[in-house]
Amino acid sequence: MEDKIVLKVDHLKTFFKTKSGTLPAVNGVSFTLRSGEILGIVGESGCGKSVMSMSILKLIEKYGGKVQEGSSVELNGRQVLNMPERLMCDLRGKEISMISQDPMTSLNPVFTIEYQMVEMIRRHTGMNKKEAFAHAVEWLNKVGIPEAQKRMKEYPHQLSGGMCQRVLIAMALSCDPQVLIADEPTTALDVTIQAQILDLLRKLRDSMNGAIILVTHDMGVVAGMADNIMVMYAGKAVEYGTKQQIFKTPRHPYTQGLLASVPRMDKQEDKLYAIPGNVPNLTQKIEGCIFRDRCNQCIEKCAVTPPPQYLLENGERVRCWLYEKEAKEVCDE
Repeated sequence: MEDKIVLKVDHLKTFFKTKSGTLPAVNGVSFTLRSGEILGIVGESGCGKSVMSMSILKLIEKYGGKVQEGSSVELNGRQVLNMPERLMCDLRGKEISMISQDPMTSLNPVFTIEYQMVEMIRRHTGMNKKEAFAHAVEWLNKVGIPEAQKRMKEYPHQLSGGMCQRVLIAMALSCDPQVLIADEPTTALDVTIQAQILDLLRKLRDSMNGAIILVTHDMGVVAGMADNIMVMYAGKAVEYGTKQQIFKTPRHPYTQGLLASVPRMDKQEDKLYAIPGNVPNLTQKIEGCIFRDRCNQCIEKCAVTPPPQYLLENGERVRCWLYEKEAKEVCDE
């Protein structure tokens, strides 16, 4: 199948106005996503992963955020950020879909599962009501929901958090989107169902040559699923590379800290490693590198000037002064 760019994000900046000042939740993130690719996005809570996902779908303004002028999001060559809401509604669910990390607030509590699934399937596929109902039941079965026909008649509050999560996953996959944003898709699921869902995502990628953005805290899930990985910290992409590059030779001190904090079966440890300090307050002006107060490899230059993103010889990108000499070029600044 053709390996084409289906999503291109360029200098995406999203900010929130708060009582303390302007909060740059996403600050200049750029990446491309090709058909058949799974891009893993990792980082601590509050680093901007979910805000970036909502910004791509043009949903962030509903939560008080605003995408800054100069940002660009292209879906199959079409600019999304200036697209009318009417056209965006046609794209969401059909060409690009999202699995939210909060199932209890993503489903409408006053409508049955049947109403919410059938309405979406009919809008994007042209099926009649009977066909859409059968299609919805088929997808509920695929995501491991028992007595699927019975669940269709129930309301979200009658289901557990894990059940609601699986309903959201079924809705997101039911129209075979070309791009799927999976934001912590297995949060409320047990290990058996988690493996089943991840296998479903792989099959979607393989059968439709679809592309997936997998947002997660679970490094094990990323290791098993992703082709490429982007590491985010305080709204910025600090490292981007293939799965092999990130796990075998992590460059950025933050990436090294994340991997060091993962428990390992081959090492006997009395205490788990934790990255020292806290994420900085982004409403305040920060001099130099945003990670320097937590970094054990900090140099004098880090306190004065924020590092650019360097492109290395192996194609990896890293935002750190330590790689200034070996860098091939500066990119996306």
